[in-house]
Amino acid sequence: MPTFIYQVREDSLVTPDDVQSMYDALPTDDKHLHWIEGSRRRWDGYLEFQHNPQPMLDWIARHTA
Repeated sequence: MPTFIYQVREDSLVTPDDVQSMYDALPTDDKHLHWIEGSRRRWDGYLEFQHNPQPMLDWIARHTA
């Protein structure tokens, strides 16, 4: 199943290694990990695609063509 994971890289509650481990453990080659840079605030992750929708739109377009 195609999977898109996104995460604030410097989130104060989740380490990048934890997120990378989850990503690496996904049993699919059709996956993408999008890091949100320049913030430590989890809330910025919820707003990422309102401010920068193109990565998600591109991923959706590839999987609905």
